[in-house]
Amino acid sequence: MRLLQTSFNYLRDQWQVWWKHWGSGMGVNGSGWFGVFLMVAGVLAVIIGVAALVRWVFLRNNRNKRSKGIGLGKTSISTEDARDAEIADVMRQLSSSSKGLSSSEAQKRLQQYGPNALPEKKINPLLEFLSYF
Repeated sequence: MRLLQTSFNYLRDQWQVWWKHWGSGMGVNGSGWFGVFLMVAGVLAVIIGVAALVRWVFLRNNRNKRSKGIGLGKTSISTEDARDAEIADVMRQLSSSSKGLSSSEAQKRLQQYGPNALPEKKINPLLEFLSYF
């Protein structure tokens, strides 16, 4: 909270300095609007920088929240347990075999759990653009 208040005070002070210099008629051709334009551009640059930082932190924190187990509903097994177990035990826990699933079992699981596909990730063009900063 203190950092936010300090940042706000800094921006307010900078705005006052800019307005005294540029907004009072000392800008280009005696117009104070050039200073206003520069200040708005600076504020937009700060907003874009903060948005890029927030996005980076969000993506970094969500990177490790992926599923760490395999399985179907009640017949799931953690990755660590599957790594340490015998193949036959893993197949039995997942109700499978070395020959694969029967057609009827595959059809049943397809209806129960849906297709074995990852959802397509939709990327917001604005966020993609901001990711370059």
